[in-house]
Amino acid sequence: MFDTITHPPHTLHATHRYMQLKNAKLREQYEAHSFQSAPHSNIFQEVSIFVNGYTQPTHAELRQLMAMHGGKFEASR
Repeated sequence: MFDTITHPPHTLHATHRYMQLKNAKLREQYEAHSFQSAPHSNIFQEVSIFVNGYTQPTHAELRQLMAMHGGKFEASR
């Protein structure tokens, strides 16, 4: 994983906590955006996707499609 000489344990913990908080904030924003309009369908109900790199369709398009059709979108972890 990380070299503890160049990345001391206390900075690893801080980085991990930062990512937890960042993902929680993104999840809240996604849910707020999803509830602004009723889903067009529930085709992705109970489906979550995790994106951590380049995609085609784009990150934004996937996020919008999942919100429009009842799914969940998770940013990279």
